Amino acid sequence: MINLRAAVDPQIVALLHSISKKMMELNHPPLDLLTPEQSRHYYQIAREFFTTVQVDGVRIENTYIKATLKHEIPIRIYTPDGEGPFPVLVYFHGGGWVFGDLDSSDHVCRYFSKEAGIVVVSVG
Repeated sequence: MINLRAAVDPQIVALLHSISKKMMELNHPPLDLLTPEQSRHYYQIAREFFTTVQVDGVRIENTYIKATLKHEIPIRIYTPDGEGPFPVLVYFHGGGWVFGDLDSSDHVCRYFSKEAGIVVVSVG
């Protein structure tokens, strides 16, 4: 039997502590007791506390993929400046099918596109 232990990066520990402290200050209910609607609400509030990093040099197009029964799936396409063709990454945001959207993953998709020199297709 192998027993592996790894230290958590100190920056991650500090971030988790600051999130926990802010949750206590706001009297945030325990995560496992929230309804999906409440989770989405608190997630939107939490996003206001994160610092965004401006990423330039990326063109953005909002469009849709047509699905069955006239349903449309929103996508956002990020293309870096320069001449293609570029590799493509299809990005599915986190949130456990409860919260998260194109806007919540916008900055990371911009960053990936610019820094990796790739087209990112973010799926809503």
